Amino acid sequence: MSQATLTENAPITLDATSSRHVKTSWPRYASLRMDIRKEVKPDIVADARFLPFRDGVFEAINCDPPHFIDPPKSFRENILVVGDWFASVNRQRFMHQHMVHKMARFGYWKSTEDWLDFLRKTNDEFVRCLGTRGQLFYKILDGMKSGHKTVRLADLQLMTNFEIIKDILGESNNHNPVHYLTMKSKSSEKEKVG
Repeated sequence: MSQATLTENAPITLDATSSRHVKTSWPRYASLRMDIRKEVKPDIVADARFLPFRDGVFEAINCDPPHFIDPPKSFRENILVVGDWFASVNRQRFMHQHMVHKMARFGYWKSTEDWLDFLRKTNDEFVRCLGTRGQLFYKILDGMKSGHKTVRLADLQLMTNFEIIKDILGESNNHNPVHYLTMKSKSSEKEKVG
């Protein structure tokens, strides 16, 4: 068994929704960082719904999509309003500004239909660009205790080309449930049998 080198088709991992230009704790590693927003300085500016890559090129794809759907105007404009859903009357003003700024860089969905459209299209694009044994790593917030509109784990039922093989439940900074999913293509199982 030889070690892969650049000349031996080394495995490539795509972070399909990088959202920031600094190293993060999740994903820990990605060969290529992509985002639709150039201001986060990805390696490639592209939309995950229409991946500009050939079939089967990635060993893994990481996806941490925006979690919020149609957030308050103050969030969208990155302006703090006391009493905003990120703000707590008992916290200092600096903390409010920091949280709104921190969350605003991740983007948001204009509507639930936009989010569901993303799922339908990336379902096909991710399976197309993953190699036979490739895995999809998905980070998803599963609602908020505050009741604000967010994506939900149940929405991933639209990812019909994949099955979840591992689900690690975590917690966001605001103590909301976050799932770290490992998924594999359903077609990879059929190819092993056939």
